[in-house]
Amino acid sequence: MCSVLRARHAALQLSGGYIACEFAGIFNGLGTSVMQLHRGPQILRGFDDELRHHLAAEIIKTGVDLRLDVDALTLERQRGSLSLYLSTGEVVEVDVVMAATGRRCNTAGIGFQEAGVALDEDGAIKVDEYSRTSNPNIYAVGDVTNRVNLASVAIHEGHAFADSVFGNRRRPVDHANVPFAVFSRPQAASVGLSETETRARYSDVAVYGSAVRPMRTALSRTEERALVKLVVDASTDSGYRRARRRG
Repeated sequence: MCSVLRARHAALQLSGGYIACEFAGIFNGLGTSVMQLHRGPQILRGFDDELRHHLAAEIIKTGVDLRLDVDALTLERQRGSLSLYLSTGEVVEVDVVMAATGRRCNTAGIGFQEAGVALDEDGAIKVDEYSRTSNPNIYAVGDVTNRVNLASVAIHEGHAFADSVFGNRRRPVDHANVPFAVFSRPQAASVGLSETETRARYSDVAVYGSAVRPMRTALSRTEERALVKLVVDASTDSGYRRARRRG
């Protein structure tokens, strides 16, 4: 049993990572009918679960047809459009397909093996905390090391490398607690441990949060809701301990 969905001037977005969520919002904001497919149970793997569910619901409110637990099997060009066969048995006909399904380090054919630079199984350059490779005369920073793939982190790694090698100030790079931002519609941002990670590390955890309507939506009368969430180690939160004793 196979059904065909036809949507002219439509864009199909594959994956549920932050790049996919951002471009789904861009295409949708430009007036294009957008379907976003993700083979996993929820978008933004690695982010806080509550944030993921909240953003998915808000993305759907903007008009993006977000579908989870769906895999793309085959892509064909037919009759001037693109036909994508899905694991659900459906065939989706669209004008454009964008696959934001991840990246690989572009290190092949450069001669790293001959230079004694070790790579991991994904092709990323192995480095120590000072961004030095297995060849002590060669350093690497940025996405090619596959540590934290953000432009801001690559810039920081470059500064630390310059200080360590040329500034006579050895400075390792700490990749913990790096802020993340997703420029989706609406935007999402996070820093530190998720609630799941916090509960796995600490025995006493307090969670503060609220979903509110942003003031900027008052005039436009949209239904967008903003989620604010704070996860803390309750054993070091004196205010929380006092309130719990009073209770």
